[in-house]
Amino acid sequence: MRATLLRLERQQQESEELGLELLQRTYDELAEAVLGMAATRGYLGRDPLGAVTHLGGPDQEGVQLGSLVLELWRAFFDGFRPDEAQFEAARFRTAAGHIDEELQRLGPGEVPVSTLTVQMLETLVGLWEERQEALNQRLDMLIGELSEHQQRLGSSDLQRAYTEDELGQALGLIRGVLGELGEKPKPDDKIAALLARLVKRWRDELHARKHEADTVAAQQRDFLAALSAVAVGKSCDPSQLTKSGASVVRAIGDLVAANREQERMTRELERRCAELDARNRELSAELGARDQLINRYEFTQFSQDAEDQRLELYRQILAGQDRGNDMTALVEQVRELERVFVLPPSEINQALSLIDRLLDSLVKGLAELRRTMPLTEDPKRYRPRLLGSTPYKLKTLSGGMQASRDAARDVLAYIGRARWAFGVSLLGKEFPKLRKIFTEMVRLVGDTRDKLGGPPPASCTMNIGTDDGLAALPAVLATDLKSLMRIRGVARHAPEIAPLLEECVGLFHAALQRARGETVVRAEAPNRETNTKAIGRLAEELLDLAGLMEAVFAEAKSRSWQLLPEEQALLQLDSVLGLAVRDVDGMCDVLAVLRGAPATEFPKMPNARSATARRGDLDRLLAAAKARVTWLEDVARYRVEMA
Repeated sequence: MRATLLRLERQQQESEELGLELLQRTYDELAEAVLGMAATRGYLGRDPLGAVTHLGGPDQEGVQLGSLVLELWRAFFDGFRPDEAQFEAARFRTAAGHIDEELQRLGPGEVPVSTLTVQMLETLVGLWEERQEALNQRLDMLIGELSEHQQRLGSSDLQRAYTEDELGQALGLIRGVLGELGEKPKPDDKIAALLARLVKRWRDELHARKHEADTVAAQQRDFLAALSAVAVGKSCDPSQLTKSGASVVRAIGDLVAANREQERMTRELERRCAELDARNRELSAELGARDQLINRYEFTQFSQDAEDQRLELYRQILAGQDRGNDMTALVEQVRELERVFVLPPSEINQALSLIDRLLDSLVKGLAELRRTMPLTEDPKRYRPRLLGSTPYKLKTLSGGMQASRDAARDVLAYIGRARWAFGVSLLGKEFPKLRKIFTEMVRLVGDTRDKLGGPPPASCTMNIGTDDGLAALPAVLATDLKSLMRIRGVARHAPEIAPLLEECVGLFHAALQRARGETVVRAEAPNRETNTKAIGRLAEELLDLAGLMEAVFAEAKSRSWQLLPEEQALLQLDSVLGLAVRDVDGMCDVLAVLRGAPATEFPKMPNARSATARRGDLDRLLAAAKARVTWLEDVARYRVEMA
């Protein structure tokens, strides 16, 4: 066993020694081969590792070849002229674009490898042949053009002689013209210098004529601009014009100013006449109503017919009494004519007590209304205290009826003021709608005046953006329409104006009627009315409406359509106004049941809710108060006699 183990160890050791020897021999053969290959490339050392490093380095011949090819490549593409850079050079660059990309990857000092060098040479061969072909074609074309120019040069000698002859004649002509113009040209002056002198002379003359023409044109433009300015009423400075032009402009300006002033005065007079006419109608109606009240209730005696009738009844009663007949019916007729209440003491005391109670309640409401806005006298005159005095005999039924009448008048005054203030607020709300249609109407009137050649209307110069301007515009617009009707040719535009004017007047009438709270009667259009006649009729109606608004709402207009704080507070006292009217209605109920009281049918009272919440409620409250005040004024004329 031991011998076998030793033998095996010896065999293993011999095998390892043989392997090392074989490896050494193989290494020596490889080292000799590497050194031999490195020696062929110029390596003189004996270090195998150095030889391997030398073999891995670049080939000097390849490096030199690559450097030369790279230089040739750059020389080829740098040889293009600047005029060829955008066409031929760009085309060749595009064809060799893949090689340029490889060259751009080279670092500083590096040369292309052998494969890239071969590609560069192959590409350069094709590009060089193409370049040479293009140069040859260009040379052929240049040679052809040169031959053609040589042929033309031969024929130009004949034309030169003819041209010199023509130039000589022209030179003589130019010298003659310069002599006529007073110029003295020198004998050795060239034709260019002579032409320059001639052109300069003509150019100066042309500039002078052009300057003169420009001056005249500028004067004409200034004159026309000044005429246009003064025609529309604008100011201009005539000192820049000629003497004659300035005098004409001044005369026209004075004429236009006088015409404008006359038109303004005419429009103002027409507007004022319309306002005064409407105001006169309103005041006449108010004065008539007051005269009727005074004549009916206070001062005027009975008519002669009523007096004669009473005397006749007196005679019949006396004659009947003499005969012993019953004259009760005739006595009642006399009492009816004399307006006498014949009542027993119980009815008188009962009516006086009820009226006194209602008057006490009414005085409280009037006192609250007067604290808000003093419109009437102090209501204490109806309820005097301590040393206070009163013009009424409040302990009698006649005095109570008179106090009831005057207290009802005070209530009516406050309701009327509240309705007026409410109308002002309604009219203020209507202004935006009216402003739109009046703006369209003003634009249409202005365009029509421009088409017909008339001066601009006065309404175009007004600022209708404000409520004051809009309130004054209807009268001015009406006068402009009336003056427009006097211009020749307006009938052609009447069909366009009439419908819009009808709508404008209708809206203005409806707004004014709602604000006033009373019916405003409109004139009916006649049958087969032409558009021109309709415009005139509507202009007159617009003047009337403007005057009516001026008469009714002049106070609000003077305050720029703003309600006073006390007027706004009065509108909030709707419940007080309603209770006051109900007190007046109670007085009417107390007196209406008296024997011999005039029969009447009062308008219904509005609901117990807010009277000013809606326009209809306030209108019904006003109508109810007016009817009851009128009835109380009639009843206050009656005398009371104890039966």
